[in-house]
Amino acid sequence: MSTNRTSFLNLSINGPFAVEQQNSSTNAFALAWEIDLNFEVIDSAIESLTSALAGGSIAINGALVNAPNFQNSSTVTFSVSGHNITATATLATVATTGAYSDLSGKPVLPANTNAVSHQFVTAYNSATGAFTQAQPAATDVSGLATVATSGSYTDLSSKPTLPVTDSGSAHQFLTSYDASTGLFAKGQPAYTDISGSIAIGQTPLTTLGDTLYVDSTPALHRLAGNITTTKMYLSQTGNGAISAAPAWAQINYADITGTVPTPPSGSVLWSALGNAGADLSLSNKGFNTTFNQTSAVNWTWANTTVGTVGSTNASPLLNLAANYWATGAVAGVDSWSLGIAALTAGLNSPSTLTFTHSGSTGVAAVRVPLLDIGGTDAGISRRGAASLAVGNGTAGDASGTLSCVEVTTGSAQLLLQQTGDTFGTTQLALRNSVGSAGAIFINSGLDLVDLGFLTSTSKQFNLRYEHRNIAVLSANSAGEMQIIDTTGGSKFVAEIGTGVASFAASVLAIGSPYVSSLPVPDAGISRLGAASLAIGNGTAGDFSGSLKFTTLTLAGLIGTYNGVATVKQGVAPILAAPARLVSQTAAQSAVSLVASALAGMYRISYCSAITTASDISSVLGGTTGFAVTYTDPQDSVAKTSNPTTPTISAANTTGTTVSGNLYVYAKAATAITFNFGYTDSHTSQPMVYNLACYAEYLG
Repeated sequence: MSTNRTSFLNLSINGPFAVEQQNSSTNAFALAWEIDLNFEVIDSAIESLTSALAGGSIAINGALVNAPNFQNSSTVTFSVSGHNITATATLATVATTGAYSDLSGKPVLPANTNAVSHQFVTAYNSATGAFTQAQPAATDVSGLATVATSGSYTDLSSKPTLPVTDSGSAHQFLTSYDASTGLFAKGQPAYTDISGSIAIGQTPLTTLGDTLYVDSTPALHRLAGNITTTKMYLSQTGNGAISAAPAWAQINYADITGTVPTPPSGSVLWSALGNAGADLSLSNKGFNTTFNQTSAVNWTWANTTVGTVGSTNASPLLNLAANYWATGAVAGVDSWSLGIAALTAGLNSPSTLTFTHSGSTGVAAVRVPLLDIGGTDAGISRRGAASLAVGNGTAGDASGTLSCVEVTTGSAQLLLQQTGDTFGTTQLALRNSVGSAGAIFINSGLDLVDLGFLTSTSKQFNLRYEHRNIAVLSANSAGEMQIIDTTGGSKFVAEIGTGVASFAASVLAIGSPYVSSLPVPDAGISRLGAASLAIGNGTAGDFSGSLKFTTLTLAGLIGTYNGVATVKQGVAPILAAPARLVSQTAAQSAVSLVASALAGMYRISYCSAITTASDISSVLGGTTGFAVTYTDPQDSVAKTSNPTTPTISAANTTGTTVSGNLYVYAKAATAITFNFGYTDSHTSQPMVYNLACYAEYLG
């Protein structure tokens, strides 16, 4: 047998068989019958059949074949022990196709079953070929430990020792670990513990001299090396909370703390000095300071504040100062300032270079050995040492005009002089010495001096000191002061001298020791006595006339008024009147009436009127009316007038007014103020009022 295949053989003999003698000499008979093969032949059965046929060979279609060839033959002829047997078999389809699908009565095979996550087969139905699936539960598994269902670390047995928490220490790192205790050992690394080196490619560094620092990101950042020929140092300034990026800079003296050292050797670059952060004072004692330049470079002190249409910028000031011995036997500081005065607001302000002096009260002067205007005005020329001429352009010509705000000299006098007029030289000298304390007029050509007053209409009066013998009275050998009307010729208006003799007629003449002649047109003015005049009807001593002034200022009191002697302050003056308050729409509080009172009685008068009525209602004076606050001289307590029934009005018309008088007795050098109430109810138009208030001092 070549295979172990199991086959079935079902022989069905359909009729009687006949034995035919095939060969009489060999006694061979032919046995014929019909065999139906309804099932597959079993190899072992064929072998048994062959054996049963007395071991004769089996021939199919005349050829000897092995028993398995019965499978695919429809008609089989075989011989047994020399007998030829021919069988015709009817086979099923599967006998020739070999296909499982051609079988009948096939068994039910297991159905295809897809896997389901976490599920396994629990049963099988052979009738349907279906499997049952389910997810195992913990109870389905036997022999599990508690942790299998609790999932808790604490339910484990033989747990390992875990590392113990270590919060760390500054600058320390873990060096070893003990698995039996869970403890770490730690220590601070030494430089020798660091292995390897950082490659330049791992940093932002690219060039010789680069420095590595951490920026605000934070990230490594490159500070390029200093490539200048100036020695630089790393500089860094924080803000009190965080640091800043380093930069190259030179060291300034301000960067150095402690005692200021002796200046170092070498040079400090002027261009390397930084901007000032505060006032700077240098104590150079008696050492000279020299700045050498090799060309006409600029030295500039500038105010760089931006100019606008409204700006009034001035230049920085150059101050020169020295100590002097001042009044009161103390040291003072004498100072000069040079600078451009504040420019006026607007377009193209005038510019003025100003010298300002403070300190010593002695003569302050600016002195120059030679003032050279620079050739811009040919009319200014030098006449000699410390002498200039302003003229027509010819050297030495002085026919020009010098205009200035102030002329100052440091000598004993300031002299203004002319030398080219008819009678020669005249001078005006400013002096301040015994007998000459003021302006002195000097006439070198005549024995007189005029101080003239000339109007725009060519009217001139002169105040003349006359000392010529032919022009004064013989009794006035010391000279006379004359008031002369020079318009249209000289006419005497008044003469003042020391003599007692008669003066020229028709003039007011005053001699010594009293008025000797008063030939004035109005005989109603007469002398009552020393320092006393009467204005009356012309009779000496009559004072029935009147005196009229625009303003009368008295140094003393009015002792008698209309024949009645006055007391205290005499006639009460109005001391103060605050600016009249107009168009008021609110109450007044603590308005100053007398800022610093004289000790004594005051009468306060006030008047208020409505100028615009409220569109609903109002009360002029409110609930308090007019009240005055002052300080009493006896107890120094502030008092406020509080009348039981204040003077107020609720009429709310433009014909409404309230007024009155109050009296106070005030302490010296204290303030007197007033309040005025106001009540109003309106929708669009409030009540508007005016208020006037005066104070009279009664003494």
